[in-house]
Amino acid sequence: MGENARMLDLYGATGDELIVLVMAQQTALADRDRRVAAMEAEIAALHATVAQLNARIGDLVGAGSGEPPDGAVGPRGMPGLKPTQVADRPPWGWARRVHSVARRRAIPTTREVHALAR
Repeated sequence: MGENARMLDLYGATGDELIVLVMAQQTALADRDRRVAAMEAEIAALHATVAQLNARIGDLVGAGSGEPPDGAVGPRGMPGLKPTQVADRPPWGWARRVHSVARRRAIPTTREVHALAR
């Protein structure tokens, strides 16, 4: 379509010019359809690869015993996964007081009544 990139007056064009234009469009559409089909096949192959990798990751995570090999110290499981068991934490470092030591409220000096309540 490079040579037909200029605007063609379709109303004033001859029959031969219109036939050339239609043939060029058909060629361009067939080209586009071939590229789309190739991309769809590539996408399907990529989806299959992702499914295989997800299954493999699941197998590897499931096969892990949770213990480092040979007594090595290190992280357990897959990086980025949250632990399945919550680690036991010691209680908070402070104990609650038996009675409150906060300052008592002062006695109000005046009472304000809202304008809408009057």
